[in-house]
Amino acid sequence: FPFSVVRLSGGADFGGGSYYLGIVDSSATNRCHIYKSATGSEDPQTAMTKVQLSCGTSSDLGMPAVYADDNRVLAAYRYNSAAATGLFVSSDQGSSFQSVDLSSVWNSSGYITSIAKEE
Repeated sequence: FPFSVVRLSGGADFGGGSYYLGIVDSSATNRCHIYKSATGSEDPQTAMTKVQLSCGTSSDLGMPAVYADDNRVLAAYRYNSAAATGLFVSSDQGSSFQSVDLSSVWNSSGYITSIAKEE
């Protein structure tokens, strides 16, 4: 990883036979990235699959939560001094992500800190 431009923010999970890692890159246009790895030990620059997500232009982005299972991958991000949140979902094992409209269920400040499946 080019640590000079990447901030690791804690969002990672294993599901569906792959590892997923959420990263914010302060030097990129699409600043949130999800890396997909088969073993967790590949070189992220050459061997990992990377999906770029548009999560805004705020300078204080973070991706604190990633959840993966056999059917979907969810990735939460925070911005505006941790006062706002967003959520991406993938139903194709991390090949593509769509933004989820949270406005009907989330109307206060704060952000998603973790994602878990209720058993």
